[in-house]
Amino acid sequence: MRLRTVLVALLFVFSTLAFAQTGATQAPASGPPPGGTAAAPSPMRSQRREHMQQMRQQHQHQMQATMDKIKASIDKLKASLANVKDPGEKERWQADIDAWQALLDMHQQMMQNRPQGKGMGYGKGYGTGMGPGGPPPAQAPPPKQ
Repeated sequence: MRLRTVLVALLFVFSTLAFAQTGATQAPASGPPPGGTAAAPSPMRSQRREHMQQMRQQHQHQMQATMDKIKASIDKLKASLANVKDPGEKERWQADIDAWQALLDMHQQMMQNRPQGKGMGYGKGYGTGMGPGGPPPAQAPPPKQ
């Protein structure tokens, strides 16, 4: 019985070693083939790229619609400002208008400076001066007083 246990244990050890040896010689192919040229992009990668581009365009349209709504609201605030008689209240309304206008201007500037073409460059140093995003944006000027 003891001999049988030893034989089963040895069989298990040798089969494991043999399996490990064959698995090590068949490493998965990652990277370019041995010829040095990369294969064409897979259809799945192309589909993903198209999907991401559609998402970016949709996001851009949504941002533009939001900025249009904010602009319309600012215009309403400006029109209402003319009806305010109290100087303190008028000053508060004007500060509110200025804040919303600064926010709108910043978003419009971001939309204009956004890189066009292949993508937004997320994950590639965008806006850090280390990649396709270019140098970091200049600081906004101090608010008017």
